[in-house]
Amino acid sequence: MATSYKNTDFYQNNFVIKAGSKVEVFDMNTYQTQNCFAPEPDHAFNSEFNQIGNNIYLTEYERGFANYDTLTLVSFNLDTGEKTIISKKGKKDGYRPDLSTPFAFDTKPNGDTILFFTSVEINFDILGSQKTTLIKYNLKERRIEQETENLINLPNEVGGEGYGKIFGTKCVIATGSKVMAFDVNTLTKLWEFKRDIVDGVINAVIHYENTIIFKTDFNSLYALDVNTGLLKWKRTDVDANIDQFCEFDGIVYFNSNKMYAIRARDGVLLGRWSNPAPWINEDWIYANSGFDFNWFMGVIVDPVTKNIYTSDGTRAYCFKNPLYP
Repeated sequence: MATSYKNTDFYQNNFVIKAGSKVEVFDMNTYQTQNCFAPEPDHAFNSEFNQIGNNIYLTEYERGFANYDTLTLVSFNLDTGEKTIISKKGKKDGYRPDLSTPFAFDTKPNGDTILFFTSVEINFDILGSQKTTLIKYNLKERRIEQETENLINLPNEVGGEGYGKIFGTKCVIATGSKVMAFDVNTLTKLWEFKRDIVDGVINAVIHYENTIIFKTDFNSLYALDVNTGLLKWKRTDVDANIDQFCEFDGIVYFNSNKMYAIRARDGVLLGRWSNPAPWINEDWIYANSGFDFNWFMGVIVDPVTKNIYTSDGTRAYCFKNPLYP
């Protein structure tokens, strides 16, 4: 019914990948780029996209914190390349829209598609003034249906963008300090899980059966029961640069300085392999400028060949899955 936010995905015979400030549609048969989507001049896309049918949804902003006055929700048609501006969110009461990534969608009984995303707003004139809310957006009517109150209690909790997933009737959001579950119809909070220590913003969420798995920036993986929010297992021995999970056949794959495979139900490490060609970009100044370098990010497993598709911020590549010799 829904998908998490992504920077890689499949569409028909194509591999869709976001690297830096562009999204490319890459034909896996001809090894040619079919479409390349770029933001407006002096603008950039936020880190991930959400794919619904033959469209991808993502947000666009003007580069530089001083220019964060407007955040624009846009879509691109993967067949035609057509860009559509869906909505804009501007500065209000001193708060500037900062980060927002569509992460999941749901379909109402009347057929309307609802896009879920978090909205982060910052008032740079007031220290520690950040608001993070969960939003339901009706794509057909192009309007916000519901929005929660601020989810973050600063300075006692870490703020940042919330990354989420739809699981049945629950919308699960992971922020810098905690994970929360909300009813998808009413946005009522159902449970909340707080970590023992604050160790950075959480960047990835995935589910398998009744387990929600998420990561932190300080090498930790957590698995929670989606119904209760109780901890099922935890690992602290993985690299930090994880930005997207892929679950296939009960195994969670993710890429960092190495490719990992971990069994979802109990956290057992099944494999840890070197990447085929890490750090092919030798221009370190470029790699650290303008948020154009995405480290090791998206992972996709082809359900037919079991091959693994991934990227290192400068190119996409594919290698044979060691778990399926």
